[in-house]
Amino acid sequence: MAGADNKVAQVAGAAQNYFKESWMNQERRKFRSPLASNELGMKASIPKGGAYAQFRKFANFTVPTNGTDDGPKKYAESDGDPSSGRTQSATLVEVPIAEMRDYISLGNVLRAVDVVDQIELSYKLFETQIQRWAHRWVNQAFVNGVTDTNSHTGGSYLPASLYTMYAGGAANFASLTRQQVFTVEDFKRAKAALVNDGVPEVSPGMHAAVIDNAICQQLESDPYFRECIMRGYKITEAFGGAKTVDMYGLHFIIQDDPYRCKLASAAGALATRSDTGDVHVAHVVGKGAFGYVDLNDEKTMKRLMNGAGFKVQDISKTGVELTIGYNVPFQAGVIDRAYGLNIAGCTNYDMTVSSFA
Repeated sequence: MAGADNKVAQVAGAAQNYFKESWMNQERRKFRSPLASNELGMKASIPKGGAYAQFRKFANFTVPTNGTDDGPKKYAESDGDPSSGRTQSATLVEVPIAEMRDYISLGNVLRAVDVVDQIELSYKLFETQIQRWAHRWVNQAFVNGVTDTNSHTGGSYLPASLYTMYAGGAANFASLTRQQVFTVEDFKRAKAALVNDGVPEVSPGMHAAVIDNAICQQLESDPYFRECIMRGYKITEAFGGAKTVDMYGLHFIIQDDPYRCKLASAAGALATRSDTGDVHVAHVVGKGAFGYVDLNDEKTMKRLMNGAGFKVQDISKTGVELTIGYNVPFQAGVIDRAYGLNIAGCTNYDMTVSSFA
């Protein structure tokens, strides 16, 4: 572009319209990940004019007992029909909305490249970034809870994380060592804990276990697990073409962006994320354990576009610098911390290419 044609005013309107149409016309699966915008958690839309994602946690009915022990109460042991019917109770959980926000400044790069091609490339890169950001936001909430402190008087606010167990029989995070690697037994124990507490399954007979590839490689030391892997994964519609294998009553879902931290012996803490840390955290959850703002929801997308959403504009004084950015409201939180478990442990398969001389 040369002369007056290189001014942002010549392209910003068309570019902004491109972003809006791309955002609204994309496939609904675009932002799916193993933990966000899928069928695993509760979904919430952004309320119109609201600053909170709303979830409802329904209480289960309990069987009446006979008063002397936990045996069921018979009709003959009562004075007749119950004096009142069962009441369906629910807790309103309102979690404050946060934001994912970023932008790039193209500047003079547009003099050497096609502006439309550059905008399309930027859009796709941002799309991947939002997907990863949302996925990471969920497993961050699993380990650290919701860190936003503003609550709402109209409902309850649950900032808590999931409970955490440790690989190799470690009693706590401080006693976890590099030699305490994940085993199938850790996941069988987690599955048993959920079943013993009556945690609802995500599908008949199955809870979900979200692990990463390094944990998967470690678990292959179990012959049955290795045999199932050798039979081939089932491809699912999940983040990064995530793969699953079903065994021991668990959907093992393979993610590629896990929560990690450093060992306590290396001055680390479970609540301090370190993406090169020795400790990997897996998540075993049942239905209703957590929720998130659904970025695939059409109403949510429309509200995003009526707000900031994706934006192409000139923010420079001279009018020759194009910026492309986004502002996406999002939130994720644990709805019932008794409906899931974190498993923290180590693996012998977390090396990277650069770790070899």
